[in-house]
Amino acid sequence: MKMGELIPSLKCSNVNIEHAQPEKMTQPQLQLLFKIFHSILVYGNQESPEEKEQIQRYKNSYLRKRVLCTWRRIRPHRYPIAHGKPQEKVLAYQRIFKDMKDLIMRYFQEEFGDKQIHMNAFTIRVFIWNQVLITERMKKGKETGDWSELLEMVDLLIEYEQLDI
Repeated sequence: MKMGELIPSLKCSNVNIEHAQPEKMTQPQLQLLFKIFHSILVYGNQESPEEKEQIQRYKNSYLRKRVLCTWRRIRPHRYPIAHGKPQEKVLAYQRIFKDMKDLIMRYFQEEFGDKQIHMNAFTIRVFIWNQVLITERMKKGKETGDWSELLEMVDLLIEYEQLDI
């Protein structure tokens, strides 16, 4: 799997990063890698044709709207545990992810179905991170915040090996 398949806007940047098994990278490695990607893609280049196409698909996606509406409906139940113990957060996030899993999987398939990309903890993390990037490029602060919160949930579930895909 190549990162350019998961993040099309990387194809046009002057960067080539390789890792034999990216799904086995540690959480700190992933966070550093995505900080680098973020800096390159947000601050370092103009919109590529791939990125424009991705933005258009994002705007036209009904499933994207459903994911965000579901998150906004469920999110108020998340705040009481936001400052709780990590185990409490993990349990709450497991319930939330279980409720949203089908929608997220369908949206993932909408984006990558033609590329035969297998959904796993790594690819779902990249997928949600890319939604953060797209909304940031579109200057949609509220949606960027929603995707960032979803990414936080996925990261915590991955960290505790509780992401059920």
